[in-house]
Amino acid sequence: MDLRNTICGVIFVVSFWVEVEGGKLSHDFYERTCPQVEDIVSDGVQSMTLSDPTSPAGLLRLMFHDCQVQGCDSSILLDPNDQAMQSEMASTKNFGVRERESIGIIKSMVEEACPQQVSCADIIILAAREAIVISGGPLVIVPLGRRDSISPPSYKLADAMLPPGNIGVDGMLQVFAKHGMTIEESVAILGSHTLGVSHCESILSRLQSPETGKPKSAAEPGLDLIIRSGCPLGSLTPNTSFVFNDPTTLIFDNQYYDNAMRGRGVLRVDAEMPLDPRTAPFVQRFASDRDGFFRAFSSAFVKLSSSGVLTGNQGQEIGLKDFTPPYLDPTTTGPVVLQGVSYASGGGGILNHTGKIFRLYNMGARKIIVVNVGPIGCIPYQREINPSAGENCVAFPNELAQMFNAPLKELVAELSANLKGATFIYADVYRIVDDIVQNYKSYGFEIANSACCAVAGKFGGLIPCGPKSKVCPDRSKYVFWDPYHPTDATNVLIAKRLMDGDSDDISPVNIRRLMKS
Repeated sequence: MDLRNTICGVIFVVSFWVEVEGGKLSHDFYERTCPQVEDIVSDGVQSMTLSDPTSPAGLLRLMFHDCQVQGCDSSILLDPNDQAMQSEMASTKNFGVRERESIGIIKSMVEEACPQQVSCADIIILAAREAIVISGGPLVIVPLGRRDSISPPSYKLADAMLPPGNIGVDGMLQVFAKHGMTIEESVAILGSHTLGVSHCESILSRLQSPETGKPKSAAEPGLDLIIRSGCPLGSLTPNTSFVFNDPTTLIFDNQYYDNAMRGRGVLRVDAEMPLDPRTAPFVQRFASDRDGFFRAFSSAFVKLSSSGVLTGNQGQEIGLKDFTPPYLDPTTTGPVVLQGVSYASGGGGILNHTGKIFRLYNMGARKIIVVNVGPIGCIPYQREINPSAGENCVAFPNELAQMFNAPLKELVAELSANLKGATFIYADVYRIVDDIVQNYKSYGFEIANSACCAVAGKFGGLIPCGPKSKVCPDRSKYVFWDPYHPTDATNVLIAKRLMDGDSDDISPVNIRRLMKS
């Protein structure tokens, strides 16, 4: 991790946790610790714009891409220590994202005035806000107090969460609804396309026949000329070429909507919005009402920049102040024991009588997450006792798990429908862990079939981890800790996908949305 990323991550996070009170964003967050931060960021963005007039578009896109992957946490600035691990920026959907260095420069300016007080996540938001103002757009009043991420997500998470360049209206509305936006706000936030350029790859996909896959002629007057001049059909490098989104590409105005209504939008969603009955009224209104567009955009900007952010010093993600201490922790002694300890054992099981011990719903539980059975055929113990599987996961235990998971998912939906006021969430840990095991190198792991803490066996799966076990030098390189359990590194990946993943990982909503419901 380079100096810029260290400043925006590990060093900063300690003081930042202390600064946040109540775990919420606020408009006066830096009033005592760095009251001049907004002026510093504004000066920095103005200076950069003088030397590069396209900087505002780059800063705005950087913010959008950071916020759509596990929230606005500056993780897009982080590069992993391990060169084998590909970070968020390795996603093909982040191609052309720039201005990361600019955020580092602005951060250095802020550090001179207010050492270790302001997060890079907040600087990204403020820089994007100033980029809009400098380009002639509205001054958006944004709350501050975001905490920086200290670990970069995998590029696979960015691939899954960033919308594709050829997204249509249906997909667009789904993406922004996850951030709490109305249809009006979803149409307004796309007005940011008035700044900047679009990738030829996205444009060409719109002009491709779904039946033949071959290029077709553009129907909109003038669009053929735009495409041919900037994106020659048949180009071998469509993802490295760009086309301006509208004639006033350096000005934040409502020209984008006028272009869309005239059939001059360059992306698929540009063409669909004026025709879709859900979005057409807003496109028409914004094309003639700049102030109305500015108001709706400002509201959408605040929602996007506040969605899924890390705040406070209470827990890491879900806002818990304290966790029940583990029984085997050396510090779990004396009065601590009397307040409750975790034995890593629960009352849930597949037999009816074990389920009758706890009736959680009757005790007031209303938001319940049910985790399915993971791919148990992939754990070191199963690999050890089934040598015929070779280097592969053992098929039969995985089939049993899937046989159990299918009716479990149906039961979760049934409980959610029948128990008044309750929301049951189905967490597909099987899918997540299986993906990690099958694609372990892309997640930064080196070993996916053996235990880090091992005593005997080819995969270290014969004997549970204990005092006589040998521990691997770097547990973060292993998917499994012992014959049965994942490592902390694996659990972090699982937790991130359950917190912010899509409906393939956790349904009907992820944990972050469940918390806000």
